[in-house]
Amino acid sequence: MSSSDIIREEIDKAVQREKRIRRRALLYTLLPIVVATVLVVWTGWYLRVAREKVLTAEDSVKKLKKEADRIHTEMDEAGNRLTDIITVTRRLELFIESQETKDRPKEVVKLLIGVRMMLDELDKKLLNLSSSFPAVGSLRENRRWITIVKSTKDLESLRLFSHSWVAEYGVSNMAIYKAPNGFYALAILEDGSFTAAYRLTVSLKQTGRATGAYFAREEDWGQNFLR
Repeated sequence: MSSSDIIREEIDKAVQREKRIRRRALLYTLLPIVVATVLVVWTGWYLRVAREKVLTAEDSVKKLKKEADRIHTEMDEAGNRLTDIITVTRRLELFIESQETKDRPKEVVKLLIGVRMMLDELDKKLLNLSSSFPAVGSLRENRRWITIVKSTKDLESLRLFSHSWVAEYGVSNMAIYKAPNGFYALAILEDGSFTAAYRLTVSLKQTGRATGAYFAREEDWGQNFLR
């Protein structure tokens, strides 16, 4: 091989190396551009999707707020109606009670019993609602009704008389109160509702177990002389 051939070969090799270097340089130059382009495209897509989700979420929030406002309005209206019903029913009860007992016709007595039972049902509904809406609890009745089995001025004899009743109903469900008239009254407490006290009183009288039984409100009679 002549010297000119060697020189030509070296020149060709140099040219090839330069081409490879240029291709690599071009690749290294284009790679960041390609990556940046992909990132820009992906970011644009992500932002568009995110914006759509935000708009959808905002629309859902608006719908939920509108629904919450509607429910709140309906709850207020229902609460007002319930308050009105309770108020009217209690006023009717007070009006009937304001009449002398001896002047009440049987129809009025039946009406009063029905009104008191209606108040019991309302009280149960208020109790159920109060677990979810505590403010409703303030509408509930605080009074309790009891069944008086027997009353006498002799406390010791009444305590002896109470033994069989305590054995049947339990000491926690029985009490002896001293009424304002000086008599001691043996009472069955039950659940405190008028309905329970009334039905028990009727049952005791009809079966002859306590012909003198009657129902009454559990006032602040103070000490329980049974315990």
